[in-house]
Amino acid sequence: MIGCKLVVMIINMEESEMLWLKSVDDEQAEGYVKEVFDQYKSKTGAVPKLHRVLAIRPDVLRGRETLRNATTG
Repeated sequence: MIGCKLVVMIINMEESEMLWLKSVDDEQAEGYVKEVFDQYKSKTGAVPKLHRVLAIRPDVLRGRETLRNATTG
């Protein structure tokens, strides 16, 4: 349950607020993480904060993207 509450808090944060969790900035992104960040920036203009947190573990970000692509087409 804590994980679910945490995700909701990240999604609802204002852009002006700082994340209190470790996350990956655009300058730190490389490889697969950079590819995902660039895709989001080109489509929506921004990278979701949840993805910045998941990018700490690129394998977790890849799993999340795989699930998203499988369920949304």
